[in-house]
Amino acid sequence: GIKDRPLAALSLLLSTRFWAPTGLWTGAGLTCLRFENLGLLLLAGFGLRRLLARSLAPFLGAEQARSAAVASSLFFVLHPLSVSTVVRATERGELIAMAAGLWGLHLFLRARQEREYALVAASGLLFAISAFAGRVAVFLPPLVAGLEFLSAARHRRKSQRIRTATTAFLLAAVLVG
Repeated sequence: GIKDRPLAALSLLLSTRFWAPTGLWTGAGLTCLRFENLGLLLLAGFGLRRLLARSLAPFLGAEQARSAAVASSLFFVLHPLSVSTVVRATERGELIAMAAGLWGLHLFLRARQEREYALVAASGLLFAISAFAGRVAVFLPPLVAGLEFLSAARHRRKSQRIRTATTAFLLAAVLVG
């Protein structure tokens, strides 16, 4: 639950202090909370778009990758399960975890493809934030390994890609606990 995720609990506590200072939630306060959740969903959707455009570009070309990324992120944001996530206050942690995780994956892939190694540290920080916010962070290590194997430095031998993908998986697993 939310008690196991300190960032989710902190986020809801701050929202409570801001939108329900007396401790009683009104209709207007709940609407504001849902707008906050919608903002987090849109942030996650934009992170997904950036991640997919970058990861698909080597395979599809830049224009087709951007189109596929936009379509996928729109589907993600408009899907009925996403809408129900926005409505439920208890899902705040999962929204934070998705946004942080998707942006962390994007930064990781960018760092590996463009050799901007400072971004690896930033992606690690976002992975840790994701882990402290929601359960969805458990998917980050296999996603990191898959991105490392398929999209980063594709020209290397398969054995080298397996080794670096395994290393990336283990480091991400340590970060998300």
